[in-house]
Amino acid sequence: EMEEITATFVQFDEDGSKDIDVIELNDMLHHLGFTTHIDEVLVLLSRLDYNSSRSLSFRDFVRFMRLHREGQMRTVKDKFNQRKGRDGVMDEDTTRSALAELAAGEQAALMHPEHSKLLDRDFPFNEAIKMRAFVIEAPVTYEKFVAYAEEVRNRRVQELRKRAGFTDVEITRFERLFEEHDLTRTGFLNGEEVTRLVITLGFQLKTVEDQKKIVAQLNSAKKVAADQGLCFEDGKVDFWVVVQL
Repeated sequence: EMEEITATFVQFDEDGSKDIDVIELNDMLHHLGFTTHIDEVLVLLSRLDYNSSRSLSFRDFVRFMRLHREGQMRTVKDKFNQRKGRDGVMDEDTTRSALAELAAGEQAALMHPEHSKLLDRDFPFNEAIKMRAFVIEAPVTYEKFVAYAEEVRNRRVQELRKRAGFTDVEITRFERLFEEHDLTRTGFLNGEEVTRLVITLGFQLKTVEDQKKIVAQLNSAKKVAADQGLCFEDGKVDFWVVVQL
């Protein structure tokens, strides 16, 4: 875990200053698979005596992660205590349900407030369906539940990275947007369709510099999609390339 924390810090410290700001910190937490809002980050930071420049050194970051991890573990422990039986353990079905509830809560927490309004009453149920294939050996003690919760989180991290951090509801929104702009119904966007889409997404194309930036971002998105095995025809802009923008 320490190796992953170190690698993430280096990755997000783009200017090599060995310090990160609050926004970068929140992005790093999401990259690591933790669900946070910026307000939660600020509350945890208030418990640290970090420097006057309002940035964190690597040592501060490690201390922050310890505090954040403690909070995450309290959530898992509370869920276990809520769902365990009188014998102090959980059966397979209860464990699966409890893990689905944790996953549903974490995914909702990752979403933009406007998008979270789109969640329906079946959302926890949908997470339970995903959990059916998860192998569980009952009876489940607290220690086993913690291990299962960590495994579920790791799987979600890998999936979210493929989706550029977007949740199921947000991916569905992108699919609809892509379909609206894929006028030729080929599954790929031509130059004119790409232009209309990036404008819809809020990108500026007023100057030559704006256009160069978009081209660079598109090329970067194509590479990321290809690295994730999501891009099926080199050089073309398909749905997963758009997601990586």
